[in-house]
Amino acid sequence: MFEMAIITGICLASVLISYVAFRRGASRSVDDYFVAGSSLGYFVLIFSLLASFLSAFALGGISSMGYRLGFGALFVLSVNLVPLGFLWYFMHRKTFLIGRARKWMSMGAPFGERYGNLMRAIIPIVVLVASISYLVAQVQGIAVMIETITEKQIPYWLGLFFAPAFVALYLILGGMKGAAWVNTVQGIFFTAMVFVLFFAVMHYNDGFANTMDLV
Repeated sequence: MFEMAIITGICLASVLISYVAFRRGASRSVDDYFVAGSSLGYFVLIFSLLASFLSAFALGGISSMGYRLGFGALFVLSVNLVPLGFLWYFMHRKTFLIGRARKWMSMGAPFGERYGNLMRAIIPIVVLVASISYLVAQVQGIAVMIETITEKQIPYWLGLFFAPAFVALYLILGGMKGAAWVNTVQGIFFTAMVFVLFFAVMHYNDGFANTMDLV
């Protein structure tokens, strides 16, 4: 159960980080809760997006694809990152400035302002439906992982409630600012662990060439 204790510790730390991040905000207003007061900064925003983006690919199977295809699997990441970079460069600052001036607090707000309240209501529904498969895959993946590492001492059905409970808790306590800081800290931690594991594997297999021969 040592592995389960580590996972629980990470989840509890995430809740604490979210709560502290929101409580340290300047205003703790509705704007601060839902859109982080438009004050995240590039460091937090980039790490938050990176953590969210890569976790989606991890649960989508990019790790197994990398094992089967080698470095060719990076093509999948590049195909998605290039359009993201293009949109960021041409649209991010303009959208940010307009949204802050008009106090948009949802994805439907700009569409509602232009096309009416019906469109404002439709947009979040479309986003929710489009996100269902991703959200379900995350919950199922975590439940399978917990069941496996505990050797079924924690059953699959109980694992389904584990991570969502912590996620809901840190979202309720910290809002968007809390969630962004949780993603940032987790992103930094897991990025560091990737390098640690990389060099550990290289050392265990006596170098990069020997490791590649085993794949």
